Amino acid sequence: MRLRGSGVFALVMTGLFAFVVGSAWTWQGSQRIFPLLMGIPGLLLSIVAVFRTLRQLSGSKEAQFRGLDLFENPADRQIHLARSAIIFGWIFGLGGLVWLTGFRIAIPIFVFTYVKFQGREGWLVAAGITLGVLVMVIGFFGLVLAYPWPQGAIQRWLGL
Repeated sequence: MRLRGSGVFALVMTGLFAFVVGSAWTWQGSQRIFPLLMGIPGLLLSIVAVFRTLRQLSGSKEAQFRGLDLFENPADRQIHLARSAIIFGWIFGLGGLVWLTGFRIAIPIFVFTYVKFQGREGWLVAAGITLGVLVMVIGFFGLVLAYPWPQGAIQRWLGL
């Protein structure tokens, strides 16, 4: 009855989303819209995942095996760990990029690099998807919703 992989991930995500929602409440006016729009559904879904994991822990040994111990072969476990490390690298890279440059700049850069290098798509496809995201970020959030994007660290350091 040990908590593994998906259960630990669900707990970590619940804590992360709780932090996002809690800190967003302290922001001013419309600056809190985007983090709350993403954070509240994420918090609710991660809480559901925690309860599902806990239910599996209290279930039969077959349910515990099916949901918590996915790998019979150690090579499968290594592949899973490598893939998990890659996706966590992308997630932390996005977080660092947002901190440095702000959302408005970071999101299109991240989408392009992810689609091009992780998705292994061509330049045209990556540029097209990035253009669509850029139109959505600037057009919808910037012009329609008039969302005041928080500045990145570089912008604050340079006084822009």
